[in-house]
Amino acid sequence: MSFGEILRHTREAQGLTLREVALSTNIRRDYLQALEDEQTELLPERTYARAYLQRYARELNLDPSPLLGAFDRAHLSGTDAALGAADQWPMTLPEDPSATAPSPWDGGRGVIVAVLVALLVLVGGLLYRSRAPASVTLTPSVPTAPVQPDPAPSVAPADPADSPQGAVRLSVRSVPGGARVYLDNRNLGPSPVLAFPVDARSQAELRVEAAGYVPLRQTIALNRSRNLRADLAPSGGSSRLTDLDTGEQILPAPAVP
Repeated sequence: MSFGEILRHTREAQGLTLREVALSTNIRRDYLQALEDEQTELLPERTYARAYLQRYARELNLDPSPLLGAFDRAHLSGTDAALGAADQWPMTLPEDPSATAPSPWDGGRGVIVAVLVALLVLVGGLLYRSRAPASVTLTPSVPTAPVQPDPAPSVAPADPADSPQGAVRLSVRSVPGGARVYLDNRNLGPSPVLAFPVDARSQAELRVEAAGYVPLRQTIALNRSRNLRADLAPSGGSSRLTDLDTGEQILPAPAVP
């Protein structure tokens, strides 16, 4: 069973709708639908899509680790073969989703046992001292140096692909409307594209295309959120890109040496 089928069957077994899960997780309904349908091309960039999948799995009381592994295989390959391999993934659904939730008693049981043992040791020590002969001289304990904690283990830096320097939002409108919008050859869908989450970077290639119009292909800076409009010219004209926040025409970003 693939990761999308696991999500759908578990949600339906709990009697939840996509709208209810969207409200409880604060994830857009179309992203939840894309996760269940395994349409990775309709999701945001990999960093955000993995975060949405992890939050969705925890909302359903599922272990997100195997789901993320299957998602990575499907996302990186981008082929139906990878999804077919994920169908052989040895996963089973819990019969009762509530059974997977940890009990508050399980977390506090060890603390209670430790407290009881400490009390028994303290009472035993007091009884022993009360029965000891009066002539017994207790030797003061020699103070020992405080135990130094072990140094924290070094943690390897996270994969740059999973830990972007920052997140920005990209909005693109077009004249005429409905033009296809691409960012670094990734299809963001037809315009208007509103507040699409992307990784911050110094340069990215924006491409806007519509049938019968001169396509716009331009390098832009994405070190902050952008609100842009692409005016596509008919054949023989020149398309241009405008920053709607400032009203200025955006010129191609200079190439990085």
